[in-house]
Amino acid sequence: MDESMETDKWLWQPRPDGPIFLRLSYRDLEGRKKQFTCSLSTSHWPSAREIRDTDFAPIILNMDKARHQLTAI
Repeated sequence: MDESMETDKWLWQPRPDGPIFLRLSYRDLEGRKKQFTCSLSTSHWPSAREIRDTDFAPIILNMDKARHQLTAI
């Protein structure tokens, strides 16, 4: 994985002039791989990072925390 992909974790722009998407892969309780993709309605990278960090990162981190707690139980 190159450095830009790590910096822009969860962000994906399929076309250079198109919108940026939030893209997240995770596993459900049965272990099946799932994917969530949502358009952020912007092609401006700084705006997309701000939306990711303010709106989605707290939810994703809470999901990870809950998954770890279930694993421990």
